[in-house]
Amino acid sequence: MYKQYALFRSSGGLNNKVDPLRVSFNPETGFCQLPEAVNIDIDSTGRIDRRKGFTEISNLNNCHSFYSYGGYLFFISDASMYAMQGIVPTPVGTVGAWRCSYWGVGERVYFCNGLTKGYIQGNIIYPWVAGTYVGPETTKTFSDPPLGYLLHLYRGRMYIATDEAVWYSRPLDYHHYDLVRGLIQPGGKTRMINNVSTGLWIGTDEHIRYYHGDNAEELELRKTEVVKVVQGTDVVVPGRMLPVQQLYGQNVILVTTNEGVILLGPDGFSMNLTYDRLELPNSAFGSAAIINGKYIFSLEP
Repeated sequence: MYKQYALFRSSGGLNNKVDPLRVSFNPETGFCQLPEAVNIDIDSTGRIDRRKGFTEISNLNNCHSFYSYGGYLFFISDASMYAMQGIVPTPVGTVGAWRCSYWGVGERVYFCNGLTKGYIQGNIIYPWVAGTYVGPETTKTFSDPPLGYLLHLYRGRMYIATDEAVWYSRPLDYHHYDLVRGLIQPGGKTRMINNVSTGLWIGTDEHIRYYHGDNAEELELRKTEVVKVVQGTDVVVPGRMLPVQQLYGQNVILVTTNEGVILLGPDGFSMNLTYDRLELPNSAFGSAAIINGKYIFSLEP
């Protein structure tokens, strides 16, 4: 006589923090945790499926920095920027091969990569400069946008990260910057700028900090988490996707750090969602997206 056991009928996901011989497994139900998982999907019921493949529609090389806006997908291939509507990529211009950050406003898409900056309108790249100042009289001196590598729009101001600081524009004027007063110094190299309803979260290679408030000139530092943020992995999601009732009706941020995937919410709320089960390699860069209600991320080696 022998007894049949259901193997891998369903799974609670990845767990690489314990010895592979000690991960949870129920031989009666086939429910398990996985010490390793390659090319599979796990749905909300725990069912394990092979990941679906892909069909090649373009053979452009070294593609990265994807951004969707206004019916177009913008991306970098080698040193060129492309805009794709449908399945046909159209070259926009040469911007260099570096990781690019974008932000769309109206008919324009602003971009920067640490070595060049500009804005795209009608699939043409224009210089992103201060131009003629129009506004109330002031003794302040306004300059071109600083040459940064991360962009974020919050409460009508464009935030630009450089190696030294995070700079913010005049209200509703993304071309004029006060390079004397208009900055935040979060400490460390900035890896993330994102917002919730009550303020800004800024992540660096040393920590994540929450700045409370609406007005850039009055933001108040209220919380610091000592973790290293993986640049490119922050995604805004509706709070109903997470098992925290107080976040229902709010947008929250998911981001990958050296300590795991962290949830960032309003008023400085934070929670490590994977601390007890996921151990990640050190990485400065990655990418993330929400696919079928799941936070999917990858890390550069």
